[in-house]
Amino acid sequence: MEPAITLRILSHNRREFLEKTLASAFAQDEPFDAIELYDNGSDFPVKNLTEKYLSLRLAVLPQPVTQPENFRRAFGDQPKTPWYCLFHDDDVLHPQFCRRTRAALKQWPELAAISCNGEVIDKLGKNHGPLLDGLKKNKWIKNPADLAVWYCRSYRDWE
Repeated sequence: MEPAITLRILSHNRREFLEKTLASAFAQDEPFDAIELYDNGSDFPVKNLTEKYLSLRLAVLPQPVTQPENFRRAFGDQPKTPWYCLFHDDDVLHPQFCRRTRAALKQWPELAAISCNGEVIDKLGKNHGPLLDGLKKNKWIKNPADLAVWYCRSYRDWE
């Protein structure tokens, strides 16, 4: 099952979404090596989630910080695995996500990052199409600056 991958989930006060995200993360057809929840001071007992998901590692803040600070915290902590994925508490993973990510890392060992597209689904369940319109097929980005530029140009904010 190499390469080893940690899943990190950013969370803040969206319990109804977080539970779906965690269910999808733990229902992978090939499991992650670790799943970590980076909670940003939610006002519900996040610690109770470890009763249902025994291997869930919590990185919980007692008081909220800014979203960028929680993001930096999740990126800055050294994972126990060579690879990690970063998702949010309202992201639901395809059941084959981890296996497919491992396969891509095996096929292209020179990769520094992998990104995937998603579909925007509102609270009523209506699908609004892809999150990133510009990601219709594999896109090779050669450095972090180009990734940042592409991502910022591609992002659409849905309400």
